[in-house]
Amino acid sequence: MKFLSSLLFLTFVGSAEAFAVVPVLAGLATKAWGGALAIKAYGTICWMVAKPFVIATLVKTTWLTGVSVMEWGAGYMYATNCIGSGFSGWWSHIWSIGSPACVSLLTTHVALMGVFLASILCTIGGWILWASNKIKEDPTSKIALEEFEKWKKENGRDVTFHH
Repeated sequence: MKFLSSLLFLTFVGSAEAFAVVPVLAGLATKAWGGALAIKAYGTICWMVAKPFVIATLVKTTWLTGVSVMEWGAGYMYATNCIGSGFSGWWSHIWSIGSPACVSLLTTHVALMGVFLASILCTIGGWILWASNKIKEDPTSKIALEEFEKWKKENGRDVTFHH
């Protein structure tokens, strides 16, 4: 930068052009600074919009991952400690299935499987409700639904599509 300023100074020394370069350089710096601030503002706005979705996704992912790992662990411990492999494993599990450890492992596995599946179904149901409410709030969707209702009234309640 020092070399560039020295070169400019030597090129324009004592001339009127030396003073014409200063506003141009200042204007370029101002435009660059303004562009950087605009990018920061747009980035901040995008983050403000995305932040609730990011947090909700992280919380839900952590919950589902934790429950599924615990459920899998209980099932794995039940399978390895209470049910062996092959015919001998099947035969020995008949006599050990009633032990407190095996009963609690099986109960934990089944209960956590239910919690995991219910969590997934609630998540998908929540997404569907959120999306349908967003669609209902959209002005274009409202107009389309009004047009469809008007069309249904004009063509009767039992609307069937014929080929």
